[in-house]
Amino acid sequence: MSEPLSFVLQAAGFWCCKLGVALCPHHVAGERNVWADELSRDQLEGFCPALRWQTDVCAVLQTPWS
Repeated sequence: MSEPLSFVLQAAGFWCCKLGVALCPHHVAGERNVWADELSRDQLEGFCPALRWQTDVCAVLQTPWS
């Protein structure tokens, strides 16, 4: 697996273990993943901005190796 994707997956694994979350990732082709496709194109119709969650990605990725 290539960097930096492997680092992101390692960090996700760290946080899942720390928080007791079972993560079962799998690939969903773009044409079947309508929400992700629309979000990536800034087409936010039907999405409530009040429910948007913001996080410090650097902190999430750096914490496992701090």
